[in-house]
Amino acid sequence: MQLPIIPYQSPGYFLLLLVPMIPMAICLIKGHRAVPYQIFLNVAFLLLCFSGESWPQGVALIAFTIWQAILAKWYKRYRSKANERSVFFAVIFLAILPLIIVKGSPYLPEFTSFFGFLGISYVTFRSVQVLIEIRDALIKDLNIRIYLRFLLFFPTISSGPIDRYRNFLGESTKVRLPREATTLIFRSVHLIFIGLLYKFILGTLFGIMLFYVRNNALGGGVSILWLILYMYVYSLYLFFDFAGYSLFAIGTAGLMGFEIPVNFNKPFLSVNIKDFWN
Repeated sequence: MQLPIIPYQSPGYFLLLLVPMIPMAICLIKGHRAVPYQIFLNVAFLLLCFSGESWPQGVALIAFTIWQAILAKWYKRYRSKANERSVFFAVIFLAILPLIIVKGSPYLPEFTSFFGFLGISYVTFRSVQVLIEIRDALIKDLNIRIYLRFLLFFPTISSGPIDRYRNFLGESTKVRLPREATTLIFRSVHLIFIGLLYKFILGTLFGIMLFYVRNNALGGGVSILWLILYMYVYSLYLFFDFAGYSLFAIGTAGLMGFEIPVNFNKPFLSVNIKDFWN
């Protein structure tokens, strides 16, 4: 049975990205969006991720996407005529219902969730964000083809960051000058290499430290100093692992001509909890 490819989990994934991204970069530098090729890449990598033993996740992703598209299209039509709060809350609930079912299924041993697939949280947040902006009249026209590309954008489907539909719409039609495109591509490659440092070097290092510190913190004769050290090492491990994934996604999106917002801005240098959260 063919095993699926999990995005950004191993260095081999980036070798797989390298060859198809070269013609994409050349097109961008020459001022061409190459939308058909972008769609081809997106579909190809989604098939690689949701094939083999993960084919049920692929079916769930298709059903989920159709469900969200119907909700968004219906609510956009409704919002042009009315704006009842109860209807908005009902549509939001229906949008997050698959995620509720997936997250709640482990607590119901006899219930098997159909909707579970890699990245369901991120795709759900995107769909909810679109519904909120439709309600706030920030989205004037919902292009269903762009909306589907937005939901199923493979660089960010598994690990974020969560982009806005309006930003994605602008990026999907934006044609950059050769110098701007070259700058974006070099920046994207730089972010991917920083992600490799975060995920596979620093993340691995703190993961090894975490194993050692946990054994001492949770072993016999627990010391408060070991518990504090465990807290910080675990936080740093989570940060470098997750930030690495985010940088991979931002860099890969950039190689496809999309400038995605950065997810982190030196959170451990923040001055208070609010600054940390922001």
